[in-house]
Amino acid sequence: MIIDKNKMIENPGRKFTFFYEDVEIPVYMRVISKASLLAIEEKHSKTAYVKGQPVKKVDDKAVEEDRADYCVVGWEGFKNPDGSVLEVTRENKLWLIENFPAFSSFFNRTLVGLLTGETAMLEKEEKN
Repeated sequence: MIIDKNKMIENPGRKFTFFYEDVEIPVYMRVISKASLLAIEEKHSKTAYVKGQPVKKVDDKAVEEDRADYCVVGWEGFKNPDGSVLEVTRENKLWLIENFPAFSSFFNRTLVGLLTGETAMLEKEEKN
């Protein structure tokens, strides 16, 4: 494996299965790097002055939306009421997270598992 330290190594995401009722939907997710998260926070920050002192104000909702958009890479199996494929767009990712509690829970549990290494530990146990 060749690693070029001058290039960002893009994370294509990993496949997880979202179980809902009797349906299994593959969802591809990835962890956001610290550098990417800092860039998002900077993008949504403004400096205000309070009594002459600069105070950084971050739009937390915008940061969370950008993070969610980055972390959900794709899916297979979500459909619109007319049977057409629900496209993987920022709008659809955020809609699922904000309006579908089961998916929101899956999203949060999966990210926590990725961040804590819990997901990797489970995979190691499955292989043994």
